[in-house]
Amino acid sequence: VIVPNKGVSPYSWWRLEALADFAGGSLELAAALPWERTEYPALYAGPCNVDRDQSVKAGNAVVFVYAWRGKGESLGFPPAPVAEKRIGCELCGVWPKKAADLKAHETSKMHRKRADLERLWDAALAAETPAAKRARTADTFAG
Repeated sequence: VIVPNKGVSPYSWWRLEALADFAGGSLELAAALPWERTEYPALYAGPCNVDRDQSVKAGNAVVFVYAWRGKGESLGFPPAPVAEKRIGCELCGVWPKKAADLKAHETSKMHRKRADLERLWDAALAAETPAAKRARTADTFAG
């Protein structure tokens, strides 16, 4: 399954990188590729019109690739580069250069909203009954 997505708000709130974890079942995230590394970079070569007053840079597009659990390596995507150690907020995708900027981000209204939403999801999944979890994670692609 291949899902292209813009890596900016509101699209980043969809948390497609964690979709397989939330959905359960037999899919896993095999790759998250910058749009430029795909075979169709010309389709998203410049700014696109998001809502008539904004544009999104091409570098902000990401292609998420999902595969059957345990089969992602067989797709042949290059291994993800080893990330350098840096401070940041993985939830929001914010990587400031200074610890003070990270602290300011963590106290921002936007971060708090996202963190609260994440806590609600975690609580809902933890409180889920076994029958509801089986129904949510059932293999709809099994054939």
